[in-house]
Amino acid sequence: MKQKLIKTVSRFFHDYTLNEMYMMNRYGPESRLTYRSLLYVDLIYGRPGFYTASSLADVLHISKPAVIMKVNELIRKGYLYRKQSETDKRVHYLYVNEETLPEYVFYDEMGKKVAQRMCEKYSPQEIETFCTMLSDLDELYAKEIKTHAIDKTGTEV
Repeated sequence: MKQKLIKTVSRFFHDYTLNEMYMMNRYGPESRLTYRSLLYVDLIYGRPGFYTASSLADVLHISKPAVIMKVNELIRKGYLYRKQSETDKRVHYLYVNEETLPEYVFYDEMGKKVAQRMCEKYSPQEIETFCTMLSDLDELYAKEIKTHAIDKTGTEV
């Protein structure tokens, strides 16, 4: 059973990555998103108003200047925008500008269709169990990444 789970999870990540690449190339050269840019946009799109450039740098374990440079590039191209925090005016949260990234409208629609098909195929209890399992998978992967993360000095974090 464990081997089947490992194979299924690996296959899911494989197929998800292929779908991401398809989405990136679907609109041809006018999209102009590199895979690294797509990673940034995906992270921000997945949690709008959650990340700042600094928090992205922390999550990705990349230098803040490098992340700020990439975020500023995506803002200049119109793919992202910043919104000032209402509680702390020094903080600016990041959002995807969906008007300049039509593939994200496609991505949303695709996600809604898949969710609808899942709801038609499985019972509410099965959907609830699946959601719990996905959340657990997310937490377990995050824990493993933190456990095995090595900072620049070679010390485990």
